[in-house]
Amino acid sequence: MLGVILELPGPWIPTNKKLSGPVRLPLQSFELENVTLEYSSLTSLLAACPSLKYLRLVNIMFMERINNSPSTLETLQDADSGSAPYTTRHTLNPNDHAACLLEHIKQLRLQLLSFHISVYAARTQDLKPDAILSVCPKATEWTFWTVGLTDTISQELSLLSNNVTALDLLWDAGSDSRWGSALHQYLCQSPHLLHLRAPRTRFQIKHLDLHNRLPIPLNGYGSNLVHPPGIWCCRMLRTLHVSFEWNTNYFGKGPTAARVVFGYLSRVCPRLEELQLASKRRDPYESKLLLGLEGGVCLLASLRHLESLRIGSSFHHFNLEAWELSWMTTSGLNLDHRRARQARMASWETEILQEERDDAKSTRVEETAAVGESSGTAAAGDANLKEELRNLGKKVDVRLMLEQIDSGNLVVIQLQK
Repeated sequence: MLGVILELPGPWIPTNKKLSGPVRLPLQSFELENVTLEYSSLTSLLAACPSLKYLRLVNIMFMERINNSPSTLETLQDADSGSAPYTTRHTLNPNDHAACLLEHIKQLRLQLLSFHISVYAARTQDLKPDAILSVCPKATEWTFWTVGLTDTISQELSLLSNNVTALDLLWDAGSDSRWGSALHQYLCQSPHLLHLRAPRTRFQIKHLDLHNRLPIPLNGYGSNLVHPPGIWCCRMLRTLHVSFEWNTNYFGKGPTAARVVFGYLSRVCPRLEELQLASKRRDPYESKLLLGLEGGVCLLASLRHLESLRIGSSFHHFNLEAWELSWMTTSGLNLDHRRARQARMASWETEILQEERDDAKSTRVEETAAVGESSGTAAAGDANLKEELRNLGKKVDVRLMLEQIDSGNLVVIQLQK
């Protein structure tokens, strides 16, 4: 949320006159989000945590006005006293706090592995990556308080070593879909990425549509995507939070669009442990990834390491038969539910035959495969992966998976949450 929802007044370290010498705490990771706090309490805590490795402060509001010139270490350690001269409970020039905190960390000589600060009301990126690297030169985990992978951030990330393992794009606001295009290109070039959390970034489903199953204007306005469909290089991805832009043209092909998403992620990112998907709308009607049998959510059953799955939001309502999702549970493999699924799949036969005829007439499959190879991804050269993606977006892809599940040949791992 943009609003600051929690106030944490200080001091955080109690004064104990019986103790001799400065307080030392074994804290190694410290993260706050959407809180109001006293700058003096934070700096005093950091001075007491010489082993700190991870520091993330997201959308923070400070209670004090601070000098533009960095305080001395002695002044910062004594700042818990009620007589601190600059305590006015008034915020001015939010970016000053980020710069001063950076200088404070340098004085403490903390050996940080990851650092982020975004100050409420600053509305712009508080510290550039080169400033972050000055206090954690080995950083591989990056957080940006931003609407998406903007041109500026894309340029800054391109200057870093290609060893980023975690990328968080945080801001409770809608984003421009062209930034989702930049994110797709980044994923096609980042083999080491393990965690991506970009829940508000509009990601276009067409980026995953390798075989052009959705023959609509590529960006919804009649022009081409900035970056063509391709295969992500981050095949060891474990965490994915992203929102897909639900184009108005998808209403006639909703199940196809859903099959593209679920089929792509289940094959390209087989190591996923945490998956959170939402859909953005560009029209006044509700939009969602379809969870019915035709939508192919069952394709996620091949994710052997998946522990957490969230699709949609509290605003989405799904009207489904129990047997359409019961394959997730042991009880869902009973005879009645299996027969219901088989009857539904039998009704697809005509459409499956038509899909095969359409593929035989079109050379688009070979053309888009070449697109994946031209994206510069190592994964695109994986013959096995390309074979797995051959039926991406088609109903036969869902039928083959459900046949494996209902036959007992594929044991569905139960989600932890």
